[in-house]
Amino acid sequence: MLDINVSRAFEQGLAAQIAELRAERWLAENANALTSSNSYVEKGGLPLADYRRF
Repeated sequence: MLDINVSRAFEQGLAAQIAELRAERWLAENANALTSSNSYVEKGGLPLADYRRF
C-alpha cells in the first residue's frame, strides 16, 4: 500500500495551483509597470548604480 493521505495531497495541490494563478495574475496586472521599469533601467542604468560598492 502507498499510504497516501489523499486529503493532504489535494490541499497541497490546490495551494500550489492557487499560488501559480496568483503569480500569473500579479504579472498580468503589473506588466505595464514592469515594462516601464525595465525600459528605464535599459536606457539609463540602475538609479543608484554610482553608489554601489560591488
